[in-house]
Amino acid sequence: MINFKRLTGSQLKKIFHKAQTELNNKTADKMLYPHDCYSSPSYHLKGYRHWAKKIDSVDMSKTDESALEGEFLNVSTEYELPLNSVIIEARGQNGVIVYILENNGKSFFSRDNKVTAQLIKRIARLFFLI
Repeated sequence: MINFKRLTGSQLKKIFHKAQTELNNKTADKMLYPHDCYSSPSYHLKGYRHWAKKIDSVDMSKTDESALEGEFLNVSTEYELPLNSVIIEARGQNGVIVYILENNGKSFFSRDNKVTAQLIKRIARLFFLI
């Protein structure tokens, strides 16, 4: 049994977000998510940097992509993900794009040249209440 009174605020937030993510994965409505380059030809996928990640939490002690914790998604696969999931995509020369999955599809949040400490802070503040 966890003694919540002994935990710091930061530790409690981390536990809360992990529990919230797990609950969403089990109970939330889901939608189909394909990477924007999902149906692109292989020469496009091989010629440019592509990756996607479903962000489950943010580690504020890091200042690069590794701060965004979660599951990497294969850009050539469609996924059924919970609504309100936060997704970050890298799309070749277009940099990184952050989306929120909503009922009407992917809702644009941010476009940046790369993952920066400032982008990490904005994601943490808006989506994970850190």
